[in-house]
Amino acid sequence: MEKQQKSSHVVLVMVTFQGHITPMLQLATILHSKGFSITVVHPELNSPNPSNHPEFTFISIPDKLTESRLSDKDPASLVWSLNKNCAAPLQQCLEKILHSLHHIAAVIYDTLMYTAQTITEDLGLLGIVLRTGSATTMLFYPAFSQLDEERIDFVYDIKSPELQALQLKRLRALLSQNATKAMSELRVAFANVLKRSSAIIVNSMEFLELEALSKVKQYFPAPIITVGPLHKLAPAICSSLLTEDDKCISWLNKQAPKSVIYVSFGSIANMDKQELIEIAWGLSNSKQPFLWVVRPGMVSGSEWIESLPNGFKESVGERGCIVKWAPQREVLAHAAVGGFWTHCGWNSTIESICEGVPMLCRPFFGDQHLNTSHICNVWKIGLELQNLERGNIERTIKGLMVDIEGNGIRKRAIDLKEKAAFYLMEEGSTSCSFNMLIKHILSKSSHVVLVMVTFEGHITPALQLAAILHTKGFSITIVHLELNSPNPSNHPEFTFVSIPDKLTESQLSDKDIPGLVRSVNKNCAAPLQRCLEKILHSHHHIAAVIYDSLMFCAQPIVDDLGLLGVTLCTHSALGLLFYHVFPQLNEKDYISGLESPELQALQLQRFHALSSQNPTEAMVEVGAAFANALKSSSAIIVNSMEFLELEVLSKIKQYLPTPIFIVGPLHKLAPTMCNSLCTEDNKCISWLNKQAPKSVIYVSFGSIVNIDKQELIETGWGLSNSKQPFLWVVRPSMDRGSGWIESLLNGLEERVGERGFIVKWAPQKEVLAHAAVGGFWSHCGWNSTIESICEGVPMICRPFFGDQLLNASYICNVWKIGLELQNLERGNIERTIKRLMVDMEGNYIRKRAMDLKEKAAFYLMEDGSTSCSLNGLAKHISSV
Repeated sequence: MEKQQKSSHVVLVMVTFQGHITPMLQLATILHSKGFSITVVHPELNSPNPSNHPEFTFISIPDKLTESRLSDKDPASLVWSLNKNCAAPLQQCLEKILHSLHHIAAVIYDTLMYTAQTITEDLGLLGIVLRTGSATTMLFYPAFSQLDEERIDFVYDIKSPELQALQLKRLRALLSQNATKAMSELRVAFANVLKRSSAIIVNSMEFLELEALSKVKQYFPAPIITVGPLHKLAPAICSSLLTEDDKCISWLNKQAPKSVIYVSFGSIANMDKQELIEIAWGLSNSKQPFLWVVRPGMVSGSEWIESLPNGFKESVGERGCIVKWAPQREVLAHAAVGGFWTHCGWNSTIESICEGVPMLCRPFFGDQHLNTSHICNVWKIGLELQNLERGNIERTIKGLMVDIEGNGIRKRAIDLKEKAAFYLMEEGSTSCSFNMLIKHILSKSSHVVLVMVTFEGHITPALQLAAILHTKGFSITIVHLELNSPNPSNHPEFTFVSIPDKLTESQLSDKDIPGLVRSVNKNCAAPLQRCLEKILHSHHHIAAVIYDSLMFCAQPIVDDLGLLGVTLCTHSALGLLFYHVFPQLNEKDYISGLESPELQALQLQRFHALSSQNPTEAMVEVGAAFANALKSSSAIIVNSMEFLELEVLSKIKQYLPTPIFIVGPLHKLAPTMCNSLCTEDNKCISWLNKQAPKSVIYVSFGSIVNIDKQELIETGWGLSNSKQPFLWVVRPSMDRGSGWIESLLNGLEERVGERGFIVKWAPQKEVLAHAAVGGFWSHCGWNSTIESICEGVPMICRPFFGDQLLNASYICNVWKIGLELQNLERGNIERTIKRLMVDMEGNYIRKRAMDLKEKAAFYLMEDGSTSCSLNGLAKHISSV
């Protein structure tokens, strides 16, 4: 099976009426420019031309409508039929897309195709409604039922001057004009989808409808995202169902600035012959140049303009230009155009506002009445033409274009244009709204599964990464082993799913770690596959599966399921290099290509120690599986910082073509969380508060290291003899054969007194950040190493196994912020502690540790390398 597409796929369901096609395709174009792949689903009637948009996939669904239905005088009945006829084909279409792509990030549907909301809910998809009208039209739906019952409390409850200018008269006109049963059903359907949709997109600008938006939000809980004006954000696209006559632009070029009245009544308004005649003589008598759009069939009983009155053409001459359809946005932006006689469709209204063109309003039906009231009574950038009589037309045109009365209107129109331009600036309100829309789509649809192994050093970074991704809008499911299960109540924002691992507690303390890892992968492979299949079935989509590198069985599973697999390495980048040179180490003592001073300081001794320490069949098998998973993974996440491992990262990129995201230190980016398998003893912080600055040596060997009694005794006496205050973590049973610290009690307690503090487990990040801590005796696990670096704490290194040996070499030989303790003998321990904490030699180590801390802080800045890497990771997962 092919891997799932990395890009987020959006399906747009549009109705193929001119005023609805254009904004939907504009929205599609903008979303495509932001990285979404687009499928446009549309009824067969009035199908758009796919060749105009080769970047989209177009799918038509049967609608059982005829051309004659488009001129039906009952538009509510037409919309009702469209939804009834298209419901089943639309569901089948979306199911087919889901089957082929595995994922639909969102279905954005035109309000008129309200049946889409029910279908998206049935399929478990994100449904978003696009309102191609103003935001104010949404006030109709809660108001209608009250007006029907002659209870107009809602209308009279609108106290603001802006909404008072719109309300009762226009709402009553709409009601009386559309009093059919179909219209009543539509109102209920529209109100329902607006309430159920996950978000509402409106092609408007917030400043145009502030009061209305405030009122609408009281009735509809979904986020309302004002993304207009779409025509200014989308590149010029050909979406018109009618052929535009560009010759009118040549005619406009010959006219004086602001002299032309542009006349267009949209794509569906009709009129009778007498109305045409009155308009013609009104235009002629106004003496203003005019560009008039008369659609074929617009005039009842006429094919085009044969009904124009005798003598009209002669009286007008070159002063008038009549076309069948005009490139409206280009016309309105032309310097010659000084007014727009319009039907007040919303697209025309907002296009006129953006060009600062005042309007002469002649609404025909629906929301055109409300838009007229906005234009004339609220924004006051137009005049309404209520009586279609030639004398009235002449006077109104002159009032708008020439008379003193029009000065204020024209000035306000220019003011609105400037406000719109401000909203359209790069960081303006419209840009912010689009970012909100994208975040909404991704946050609701981008589901990440993290597969983690429940070992202490692996749980912590996995949960930290999960928390960071969650803040970036991803929903999170954690799949984990049954053994050492994390506590879900500590992370209520995540979903936790356990899978059977067939492991016992005793295996966790097994010295054969490769054998343990092999068992985990063998036992968990089948349960993990079933788990991911179940998540896919319920969510329909997994954006990515991020798995711990020790759970390498996940990669073949995600490949089989066509999912995006990403590896999380909880060790250093150097650990990655080891797996690629390991086969060479089994064959020879020298590894070519590791000649740089930094790599020379790390190479043969440490690599040999690792290879000879685990020469088992399990180690070879695990190493090969690990390397294979890294090669197959779509990306690798490393909890490190680039400046710490520059040479190593450069070398790794020669072996691995996979993108590597250096996202550390995760503990500094994730909110504080409780994820320790051991109970932290916070009393040690009170003890630290009493110690001198930089005086305390903190001792902790991690969550799985064990030592024998003699090693414990030598450590205890070495700490005692150093005369330094110490905070020592001794886990229960860390000393093989003892319950806790029984082996230490003989004389040590009395000698140390208050200078020492022993706990079973410490809040390590808080300890290392404490002013009293001046050194860290560590096993050199990677989490401990990077936490110490971030606090500028120098280290004493006592590695035990695995990558701890490599980390110790980094600390002592490359970064030079620590001393290695090779011989665990009390005298050697005492001397090493004094060298680090007191002696002159330690000054340089401590200074370098502080230098690294400052570098780490720089990388953690808002626009630093770590932030960029995390953004790159989020983009890799969602491709937006």
